[in-house]
Amino acid sequence: MNEVSAGPHPSPRCCLSCPICHLRKEKRFCLALHDRICAQCCGEQREVTIDCPSECPYLQQARQHEKPREFGSPLPDEMFPAIEISQEFLAMHEHLLAGVAQTLARITRSDRNLHDRDLIGALANMAKSYQTLLTSGLVYQETSPNPAQQGIIAVLNELLREFRQVES
Repeated sequence: MNEVSAGPHPSPRCCLSCPICHLRKEKRFCLALHDRICAQCCGEQREVTIDCPSECPYLQQARQHEKPREFGSPLPDEMFPAIEISQEFLAMHEHLLAGVAQTLARITRSDRNLHDRDLIGALANMAKSYQTLLTSGLVYQETSPNPAQQGIIAVLNELLREFRQVES
């Protein structure tokens, strides 16, 4: 049973409000947070700021109703800016590209809970960081809230560091 404080402003938890937004009534038990949250925060923050386990019934239900992306549809421009890659560049960096592809394949084989959006998010994050480095000279790595993306980025950064060592 919740206690009501005697002060003029009761704490948000006494009113059974969502611990994320503190606005709406908590309705769903979140397996990741081990707390009850509102349905809107569950839907908006699922796999964005909340690391949902695969056994979450709300995640499973969302995936059943998820509209599959058409393979012919292009990715949003803000994810990968239009960059021209020449055949010469591809031939010159063939070993690096093969290493990145092989590393991504190894990562996905080792963790069956990874989804395309995790890989795309990690690569988009890295692309933005390198674009910032090239255009402004600033070394800036935006932190991803998704732990899976953070792991992918860490592995790829280590791979790139090793390639730079071999190259020099």
